[in-house]
Amino acid sequence: MSAHLSEHSDDPILTTREAAALLGIAVSTAQQWIENGLLPAWKTPGGHRRVRLSAVSALLRERAGA
Repeated sequence: MSAHLSEHSDDPILTTREAAALLGIAVSTAQQWIENGLLPAWKTPGGHRRVRLSAVSALLRERAGA
């Protein structure tokens, strides 16, 4: 089991597409935000980005307060 799974088993892992849908943005925008460090994520061994639900929630709260 990866460290990402074992450290945060109560914090679901989302695909970039799922994160984008929750944020109301395009997948390409989510990918840019990840690359620019705005949305914390990591890449799987296959190169797919994964995002924690808590990171999406935090960004939603931050953007709502802006």
